Amino acid sequence: MDNLQTARNFFEQCDYGKGWEACKIYCHLDATFETEAETLSAINTLETYCEWMIDAVNMFDENVEVEVKAEAYDGQRDIVLIYAEIRGHLILGPEPMFAKTDYVYVLKFDDGKISHMAKVWDFKLP
Repeated sequence: MDNLQTARNFFEQCDYGKGWEACKIYCHLDATFETEAETLSAINTLETYCEWMIDAVNMFDENVEVEVKAEAYDGQRDIVLIYAEIRGHLILGPEPMFAKTDYVYVLKFDDGKISHMAKVWDFKLP
């Protein structure tokens, strides 16, 4: 399987809240994570991020949509970029609230598996 396909498979499992158990086959077990988003500032492993995504997806109603808008593979650096948008109604209070946000996954590969992920994202509630 090529790295772009591996990244797509990882993304599908991660962004639909399947957790580390479903994602770890695409990753090094010690894969790291980073972001500048305050919401995720305490997370530094990919395993913890994948588990966080379970709760994040559960904040949306059942009609949540994730749309990949672009993807690219840089073979020289062994990095895949996936640009996506998540949208749907957040269930955070008495009234559901529509929200959408764009983000980019920067997935660094070593020996055919993800060794590091950076998430470029800054979500603000509407």
